[in-house]
Amino acid sequence: MPSFRFEPPQVERVPDIKSAKGEIMNDGCSVVSPKVMQEIRRILDLHETPTAVQARLGGAKGVWMVDPSTDWSSDEISIKVTESQLKYSGYADDQDWARMTLDVLHISHEPRAATINVQLIPILENRGVPFQALKELTEEHLEEDLDELFQVIDKPIELRKWVYDRGGVGKERISYKGIQTTGSMPSTKHEMAILLLEVCTARYGNAGLFN
Repeated sequence: MPSFRFEPPQVERVPDIKSAKGEIMNDGCSVVSPKVMQEIRRILDLHETPTAVQARLGGAKGVWMVDPSTDWSSDEISIKVTESQLKYSGYADDQDWARMTLDVLHISHEPRAATINVQLIPILENRGVPFQALKELTEEHLEEDLDELFQVIDKPIELRKWVYDRGGVGKERISYKGIQTTGSMPSTKHEMAILLLEVCTARYGNAGLFN
């Protein structure tokens, strides 16, 4: 795990930003100086300087990011810790190197496609996202997936790849160091579909499989 060590004067405890109703608007998030991110880039030997990291600092944990208005050429080394990030006391004016070390777990990366699980939808609706917007977005993505499926439905090799990609089969195989099975059959529906496609392709060939 990569890490960066601070001196006590470089760590500042700050209050959370709250709404008029008293709700915390920056829950678990705060800012860090660009120089720290540049050092993280050097330590990790990255091609680009990250703009945000998920990390822990002593009793605090959360996400630290660079303020867009900050001067990136500044050599200042500083980090701010909010009340919502602090899980237990022990970092300010602390000479213990372990409690003054920023342990980085994840760094920012380019945006990439993701899925919304069923549990998240009620949360988004509760936080003010209109249900109609979620409904339209779901229908739009469903139509796109169906269009892709119908384009490969009679092409076994391409269909196998579609099932492999959509089912996250690669990650599961890495996690379980192989294919999960129950008896002589795969445990997941995606692996089962891939197996059946391979059996049918071996028996009938690639042409006219579904005709």
